[in-house]
Amino acid sequence: MKLMKKKITYIVMALVMISVACFAALSFTLADVPADPEKPAEAVQNAGEVVKTNIDYIVEKATPASPYAIVEIGSSGTPSALQTMVTGAEKTFENLVINGYSVTGDMQPDSISYNYYYYTGGAWYNINGDTAAAAVTEADVVDAVSHADFLYVSNDPDKIYDKTNDIPEAVKVALSSAATGTYTPIMIDSHEKTIINQ
Repeated sequence: MKLMKKKITYIVMALVMISVACFAALSFTLADVPADPEKPAEAVQNAGEVVKTNIDYIVEKATPASPYAIVEIGSSGTPSALQTMVTGAEKTFENLVINGYSVTGDMQPDSISYNYYYYTGGAWYNINGDTAAAAVTEADVVDAVSHADFLYVSNDPDKIYDKTNDIPEAVKVALSSAATGTYTPIMIDSHEKTIINQ
C-alpha cells in the first residue's frame, strides 16, 4: 500500500512538472516580439505614419469654402467664454486657434456659427450666437452634434453635472460617435477655464 501511494505521488508530481514546462514553452512561443527587440512594441512607429491632434482636426475642418460650426454643450443656461471668443468682434477663436495653427495661412471659413445647448427641467434649450434661449428638441441637439466641426462640453460651477443634471443618453451617444466615428474634435473642459468672470 505504501508503495502504491509513492507511485501515485510521483505520477502526480511528474504531471504537474510536465504541465508547467508545457505552459512556459507555449507562453514564450506565442509572445509578441517587437520589430526591434531593443525597443518596446509601442515605441515602434512607421516613418510615414502621422499622428493628428485635436488642433490638427480643428484646422483641417476649417476650409475657406464652407461655414464652420461650433457646438457647445453646457451644464447651465450660462455659456462659457467660448461664446465671446467666437462671436466677439476680436474673432479670438478664428485668429488664435484656426489661423494661429494653420500651416497654409489664413483659413478664413465663410462663416463661423456658434450654438450653445443646455438641458434643464427635462427640456433642451439653444442659444444661437447672442440670441435668447429657445426650446429645441433632443433630435435637434443630436443633429447639431453630428454636423459640428468642433464640439465643446463645458461645466458651470453654479450648476455642475451630477445625477440630477446630466446629459441625456442620446446626446452622449452622438458626442461619442462624432468623436470616435468622424474624428470631430471635442474638448471637455472644467468650469474653472470656461466660465465668464463678471
